[in-house]
Amino acid sequence: MTADQIIEERRKRETEERGKGIRESKYNIHYRNIAKEKLPKYLEGRMKWKDRILARFRCGNETKAREYWEEEGEKGCRLCRRKEEDLRHVIEECEIMGGPKDIGKTLYETGEGLTELKAIIERRRTNDRKDAQQGG
Repeated sequence: MTADQIIEERRKRETEERGKGIRESKYNIHYRNIAKEKLPKYLEGRMKWKDRILARFRCGNETKAREYWEEEGEKGCRLCRRKEEDLRHVIEECEIMGGPKDIGKTLYETGEGLTELKAIIERRRTNDRKDAQQGG
């Protein structure tokens, strides 16, 4: 076996393992609907700030639902304060953000939904500042 064959075989194995992990994931059920066969472009090389935002939302790190150790009341949406803050609620359901949007288009690699994601983050910051002023 040549070095090129070994490298190619390793890439195939890594792709298969990544695909299996995505398909069998219980943590972020939405990611399997938007994942690609190849490694996403935003994960290749150094990440820009917009790529980081996209990656954080796609992985579910920007939601309270990931905080499994918190009690149900602590996982509430930081925007509307009504439902549990998971990816589907924030992008598709939360009326504070202007109603339903397509989760696939918002989290697509092309960056179409980047303005929506930035708006969500900015709205949360504003709410956090208001809460800090009222509480402190």
